[in-house]
Formats: sequence, structure tokens, C-alpha cells
Amino acid sequence: MALWKLEYYSWALESYNCALEIEPRNAIAWINKGNVLSSLGQQDEALLCYDQALEIDPLMARAWYNEGDELGQRNRVIEARARFENAYNLGLFQAQEMIARCKQILIDLLQKSVKQIQFWGDEAHSCTNQL
Repeated sequence: MALWKLEYYSWALESYNCALEIEPRNAIAWINKGNVLSSLGQQDEALLCYDQALEIDPLMARAWYNEGDELGQRNRVIEARARFENAYNLGLFQAQEMIARCKQILIDLLQKSVKQIQFWGDEAHSCTNQL
């Protein structure tokens, strides 16, 4: 983990790959490998690592949280919120802030959609009045 925090991503990735060759059912190593891959911009691979960690240990709150973070960055807010809720329910209380953030994003999107519908409804009404 120190290599990742020092931003030596390629070395960190190599060390996690070695660790997983020795102990492939190490959920923490899978999470850390996912973190490195995310830092390298390889989000699909990062998600696979978090999934692998959760397959090994479905009670791993950090894996749920990190997966929610990746999904949130892709604007998959509903899926992200579900992951953050899992993390929170497993005792990772910092996930509560992310749950609230997802909720606000969904509210904002809904309000924007309603405004667009109202606009197009007004436009349609205006067009029919001109006929």
C-alpha cells in the first residue's frame, strides 16, 4: 500500500500481482490492486478487482465503498448509492456522506428532467396555439 500512496503505481501493481499469485483469495490485496488500477485510469479493471474482493468476502465494507466510488465517477448514481449503503450498513460510516451526495445528484437530475418536460410541454402548447 505504501507504493500506491507514494504514487509508484507500476511497482505497486506488480507487488499486488505477486501477492495474489501467492494468495489469490486475499480480499484486501484485491481491493488494493483495484485502487492502483483506478489510479492508473483503468476503471473497468478496478471494478473487477473490487468484485473479486466481494466474491471472497461479501462483508468487506471497503470493497463496497470503492466500487460505489468507481460507479459514481461514471455517473451510475443509483448503483453507486446501493454500494455506499452496503458499506454503511457494514459499519463504514464515512459512506453516509456519499449516500447523501448520491441522493442530491438524483434530486438534481429529477428536477432538471421536470424542467425539461415543462419546457417541451410549453413549446408544444405554443405550437398548437399557432396552428
